[in-house]
Amino acid sequence: MSGWIKAYSDIFIKYLFASPDSSDLLLSFLNSIQVAHDFPQLTSVEVLSPFNLQTALTDKLSVMDVKAKDQDGRLYNVEIQVNTQPEYAERSLYYWSKVYSGQLSETEPYEILQPAIGIHLLNFVLFPELPRFENCFLLKHTDNPEMVLTDHLSLHYLEIPKLPEGHFNTQLERWVAFIKNEGKEDYDMTILLKDNPVIAKAHQRYKTFTQDDQARMAYESRIAGQRDQISRELAAEKKGKLEGKLEGKLETARNLKDLGIGAQQIAQATGLSVDEVERL
Repeated sequence: MSGWIKAYSDIFIKYLFASPDSSDLLLSFLNSIQVAHDFPQLTSVEVLSPFNLQTALTDKLSVMDVKAKDQDGRLYNVEIQVNTQPEYAERSLYYWSKVYSGQLSETEPYEILQPAIGIHLLNFVLFPELPRFENCFLLKHTDNPEMVLTDHLSLHYLEIPKLPEGHFNTQLERWVAFIKNEGKEDYDMTILLKDNPVIAKAHQRYKTFTQDDQARMAYESRIAGQRDQISRELAAEKKGKLEGKLEGKLETARNLKDLGIGAQQIAQATGLSVDEVERL
C-alpha cells in the first residue's frame, strides 16, 4: 500500500495523544484501559511531553513516548513498539523504573512518590500463552494474589495482532482497532466512527497529519532512520558472530597445538590457514 502512513507508528501516536487539544483523546484511551480492569476512571490528564514537529524533523531517532499525569498525580508512559523484541518485558520494566525514580531528587522523601503506569502498544505478540490482547501486570503476593504490594507499579501490554476482528464491544477494542487499521484502503472505518465522537476526532487528526507535508516528511525521515538503525544492529550482530566464530577456531587451534598436533592437521581441523596456526 504505497504512501500508507501507519497509525501505529510512534510519531503518529505522539502526534495523536500529545498535540495541543488532544487531552480528551488521551483521556479516553487511558480510561478505556482503566475500564478493562475495573480501575477508577480518570477525570483529567496533562501531557508532560508535548509533540514537537520541529524536533521530529531534525532528530529522526528522538524518543516518542507520551508522558502524562492525571488529576491525582499518577504518571503514565505510553509507548508503541513496532518491531519484535523478545526482551521487551525487561525493557518495559526498565523504562518504568526511569519514570518512577525520576520523580525524586536525592534530598526528597519517598512519600512524594506517585504511581507510575506503563502502557505498551505492541505490533507483535509478546505473550503467546495469554489469549487476551490486553494484559496488566501488578506486584502481587505469590500465595495470596489478592494482596497487592503496592499500586505504584502497573504495566499494561496491548498486543495489536491479537485484537479480534469484527464487532467491538469496548472502547479499548475500538481504540486498538483504530490504531491497527486507520488509513488502510480496504478497511471500513464506519463501525468505529459511528456514534463515537472521540474516535471520529482521532480519525480527523489522522487525516490532518497525512495531509501535512512537514508531518509526512517527519514520518518518512523517522521510518528511514529506524530502518537504518535496524540495519546497523544486524550488521553489528553479524560481525559479532563472525568474530566469535573466529575466536572459537583460534581457541581450538591453541588447544590442539598444546597437545603437540602439527600445524597442517590443525589447519585442516579448524579451517584456519597454516600461517595463522603457526602465529599462535
